Amino acid sequence: MHKITTCLWILLCVMLESPTRPISNRDRHDNFLKWQCNYYELNYEIILAVRKAESQNNPKKKEWKNGVVISRGYFQLCISTVQDFYWKNDIDQPDNFVDISYDPYVNQEIACWQIRKYLDIFRGDYKAALSAHNMGLTGFLDYRRETGNIYRWVYIDLVRRNGAKGL
Repeated sequence: MHKITTCLWILLCVMLESPTRPISNRDRHDNFLKWQCNYYELNYEIILAVRKAESQNNPKKKEWKNGVVISRGYFQLCISTVQDFYWKNDIDQPDNFVDISYDPYVNQEIACWQIRKYLDIFRGDYKAALSAHNMGLTGFLDYRRETGNIYRWVYIDLVRRNGAKGL
């Protein structure tokens, strides 16, 4: 389903592209994110702010730890998140999870899927869902238990500063 969805989206973008003014990759990525937010029933402004907070809207962004890339792409996804998406959605797995995680369309779709999953777990609480997206579900639950904090406020404030009104 994922490959079909992404292929249809790209085909639609090509068909709608004006011959006088080509659509930039950034515009295509933004439009795809809007489409994914609609599909997963997410607030586009909040998800766009998350993307900006995570990568400054750079689809090639990498986060390093001890000389190893630990997260990548627009939404700074870990390989385990990408693998989880393919496994739980019964999609044929790619040859290389690292390469596929840099694909801006795949990266955005997986992030939207993950945030939707966390919103369902936390009954629509965006702050909890975004905290879990930032730390991983287990890491966030451990953080809550150890600190007594309901949210990871440092991350929530970062997302707010990047344009998430009403968060």
